[in-house]
Amino acid sequence: MNTRLTPRTEFLVYNKVSLSPYDREMLSDIYMPLIGPVSLSIYNYLIDMKQDMTVRFHSEFMDMLNIELSTFTKELEKLEAIDLLKTYVNDDEHTDQFLYEIKSPLDAESFFNDPMLSMFLFAKIGSKKFNEKKAAWVYYTFPDGFSDVSRNFKEVFSTLRMNEFQKPTETFISKNESKGPRIDVTDFDFDMLYTHLRGTYVEKGFFNTEVQRTIVKLSQVFNLSLYQMKDIIIKSTDRKDGIDIELLKHYALREYNVTSGKVNKKPQLETLNTHENSTDYFEQLDDISPLNRIQHLRNNNASKNDMRIVTELIMTTQLSDGVINVLLEYVLQKGEYLNDNYVFSIARDWENKGFLTAKEASESILSFMQDKEKKKNYANNRFKVSHKTIEPKWFTEKKPSENNDEKKTLEKTKPELKDDSIAARIQQFRNNR
Repeated sequence: MNTRLTPRTEFLVYNKVSLSPYDREMLSDIYMPLIGPVSLSIYNYLIDMKQDMTVRFHSEFMDMLNIELSTFTKELEKLEAIDLLKTYVNDDEHTDQFLYEIKSPLDAESFFNDPMLSMFLFAKIGSKKFNEKKAAWVYYTFPDGFSDVSRNFKEVFSTLRMNEFQKPTETFISKNESKGPRIDVTDFDFDMLYTHLRGTYVEKGFFNTEVQRTIVKLSQVFNLSLYQMKDIIIKSTDRKDGIDIELLKHYALREYNVTSGKVNKKPQLETLNTHENSTDYFEQLDDISPLNRIQHLRNNNASKNDMRIVTELIMTTQLSDGVINVLLEYVLQKGEYLNDNYVFSIARDWENKGFLTAKEASESILSFMQDKEKKKNYANNRFKVSHKTIEPKWFTEKKPSENNDEKKTLEKTKPELKDDSIAARIQQFRNNR
């Protein structure tokens, strides 16, 4: 908390924003899951203040919103980070006074095309809700086969006398739109990047503001070094058209998939807390790259097929690392071979259910098995069964057999699963039936 901030500290609101119904819908539908209702209440309270630069006291927030000053500070930081608000402090060291500048929210297209914001929203609400929200803001693509025949200004209006006209210098009410999450291009050493790109066909002129901001965001989201970004930029650049932002995202994600274990220094298998009933085990599964996890489960001898399927899971599904790790453990305990149809049928089912963490996925498996056991016991106690157990296709689907050579190879690499792995939990459940 800022030590200069007390209930009697003065503040001003610099608000030249006039929110439209579209803006307010974006705030309630898209921004609120990210910042929460308290932050949004503070923003709405500030936005609705009179645009007269009246000096006020911070005790007003405590009284009107019924929150502590420490809570106000914490919630205000969320608005700053997502660029809905900027905070300034009076340069006079003897004057404790803050100024809050209000920003309007991004439109839907800018928000969902921002890699950091869209991934943050996805992580907050899960794939199912994310896709539902995104679909609600999608509009039709402009139809092909039409030519623009609109008249321009000079064709319609006569020439005006401009002799006495002076360009206005006042500040007007405007959008003052957010630029997305607070990203500073100085967070990335572009001068060093340009030095390393000398001699390549990547020209300095290709790096406009949008490209620079995208590079900074991708380097932070995927924790990529300057040297990794250099290679990604070269792959994403055309000699004539410059840097393709979509290719930048594609190659950055691919680089992350290959190197995330080393770059992020994620915990190795032997450091996992595998004591029985340990929630920490699942928390650590959430932090381990699935590419690392499959190597651990295969005793560092994962096959090309293993790595291909795990990479496809990361690239083509929106499951979190922890959920993918539980999926791998579950499939491997049913047999040593990863089969595309079987693996992806589970992945699609879990994606639709919106699982976000390893613990959620593992509890779903155990809950399903318990329900199945109850129905089985019920059926055994009756002469006739009048109902049929409905099971997901992936739970009972038999995987195709493999040739004997591959089975022998996989038997050698079959890992000893830890006591608290999802496989051990399921096996323990079976043994106690």
